[in-house]
Amino acid sequence: MFESGSCCVMLIILFFLSPVSPPRRFRVKVLSPKKLDVSWKEPKGEFESYKVIYATKPGGEQKVVQLSKQKTKLIIEDFDASKEYSFKITALKGAQESKPLKGKHEGKRPTRARFEATL
Repeated sequence: MFESGSCCVMLIILFFLSPVSPPRRFRVKVLSPKKLDVSWKEPKGEFESYKVIYATKPGGEQKVVQLSKQKTKLIIEDFDASKEYSFKITALKGAQESKPLKGKHEGKRPTRARFEATL
């Protein structure tokens, strides 16, 4: 049989080695011309924090944001409605990372004003 000390060690090892479930239900909502609300549901099981990676197309740099376990949303403050945004959200537990929850917000092409002159 296990001694009580070795049993605790086994439980700690199992906690850190069990796979991390991914976040669920990606959602985006345009809050204003310059703000985008990105949200998700927390994963099932144990985890410690989130990592959100996002980039814009065309030509945007990739940004990485780490959030606490309690935060299930990110507000993009410098949102550009003309660009496409792609997101990968993972749950973290120690050195382990879940599979990513992937999502996208399609950019809207600016409409061109058409003027007609009559003579």
